[in-house]
Amino acid sequence: MLAAVQKDTPPTIGATLAVLLTIVSLLILLTLVYSTLSQMRPIRVILAIKTRALNARERELELVCRTRRAPRLTGPPQLTGLSLQSSYVTGWTRAQ
Repeated sequence: MLAAVQKDTPPTIGATLAVLLTIVSLLILLTLVYSTLSQMRPIRVILAIKTRALNARERELELVCRTRRAPRLTGPPQLTGLSLQSSYVTGWTRAQ
């Protein structure tokens, strides 16, 4: 700072400005840290989860309303399947 100051003017204006800007930047930094910690409080997290769950339920309701509520099969089943082993069904062929 002393290199930019003329001989007959004291460097108080520049130093004061630098100190004030430093204080303002520290206050902004503290505000940022406080808001970050405030968002991580349990009540805010729970409210965010609750809001998202309710929104998902509303979107899912349209899909649920379009599904069948009664079976279409009125009589007995046409085919009966018999498995000789306990496993997953990966294909189906008709016995002759």
